[in-house]
Amino acid sequence: MDKFMDSKWFMRIVAMLLAVLLYTSVNFDEQEITRRNGFTQQRDTETIQNVPVEVHYDEENLVVTGVPHTVNVIVEGPKSIVQSTKALRDFTVFVDLADAQIGNQIVRMEHQNISDKLKVKIDPSQIEVSVQEKVTKEFKVDAEINKNVVAKGYETDSPIVEPATVNVTGAKDVIEKISFVKATLNVNGEMKNTFTREAKVQVLDRDLNKLDVVVEPQSVRLKVPVRSLSKKIPLGIKETGLPKEGYQIKNITFNPKELILFGNEEALNKLDNIQVEVDVNNIDKDTDLEIPISLPNGIYKTEPEKMTVKVEVVKTEVEDPIETRTLSNLAIHGLGVTDDFELQFVQPADGKVDMEASGLSELVKGLQPEQIEIFFNAAGLELGEHEVDLQVKAPNGISWKLSENKAKIRLIEKESSSA
Repeated sequence: MDKFMDSKWFMRIVAMLLAVLLYTSVNFDEQEITRRNGFTQQRDTETIQNVPVEVHYDEENLVVTGVPHTVNVIVEGPKSIVQSTKALRDFTVFVDLADAQIGNQIVRMEHQNISDKLKVKIDPSQIEVSVQEKVTKEFKVDAEINKNVVAKGYETDSPIVEPATVNVTGAKDVIEKISFVKATLNVNGEMKNTFTREAKVQVLDRDLNKLDVVVEPQSVRLKVPVRSLSKKIPLGIKETGLPKEGYQIKNITFNPKELILFGNEEALNKLDNIQVEVDVNNIDKDTDLEIPISLPNGIYKTEPEKMTVKVEVVKTEVEDPIETRTLSNLAIHGLGVTDDFELQFVQPADGKVDMEASGLSELVKGLQPEQIEIFFNAAGLELGEHEVDLQVKAPNGISWKLSENKAKIRLIEKESSSA
């Protein structure tokens, strides 16, 4: 053994073993460092956005509010697991309210099906929710229609709502806030006939804020009756001017005798008749006229739009010339004054005017005040002062001019008679 240990081969073998041991030791350390460094580099953090939130509760009897529709989930861990979780999104975020009590409470966000090797953070991690008793109540639906839906001269009657009521389901405290259940209809165009449209039902509080409730059905059908605003009134004529000297008006006939007006309700209520001016100035022969009917304020159409007038004249004798005469203090009459109102004249204060009548001497001389009717239309007028146009009915062959063409009147309430 001594000889072997003193030999050069022994020393060579020992040296080789030491070299192998040293190499193995150094190489192991390098591999361990490399392994550790590699582990550190493969960790990752990702934010998974807009993850849906499930709510577990008694849906049949309760209503839960305050839960966000989505949350963000932050995951941290091995890169491969993080990326797989982000790509697949096969996990669930939920709020467990299975044992929740009625009222407001703070609850934590929970998750499932995420690898245990990942650190998980949910943003927000906890929320305040309201748990309320679920209530279903029946409400009548009120229809609301844009006034501009109908053409000029038309109006809508009350819409027919089908179905007339809806069931509204929500939290008890929300149901108690309901002030309006409306079906609002906005239709473009000028409707002239009855039409039917679908309208979505809206549930609002007293401040017209939309409430978070479930409506069944969500929409209703509105049948909207549309009718034309029209009125039939008598048509008359008013002579203006005088025929040529040596001639007189024998007769004036006209057609039609009645007229249909189309316009707004206020204007129609004010009109009781229309008089069309017929100019007979310097006429010396029978004449046929076609006269357009002027549209009063608020009236957009008449049927017919014109009237035909036939004027017959005869020669006068020298001893029967044209004469002018003034009739004084003719009373003004108000047509259409309701029984609840009392009429007072402001101007003229006595409610009377003078009229200058012109025509053949024989007609003018025989003209009596009771043959003249001076009036205005008070239909539709409210309490207070008004300025009205004066109109005249006079015998054929008489042209006239009033001292005042307008009158100022006042309508007051009648005093109730005591028993």
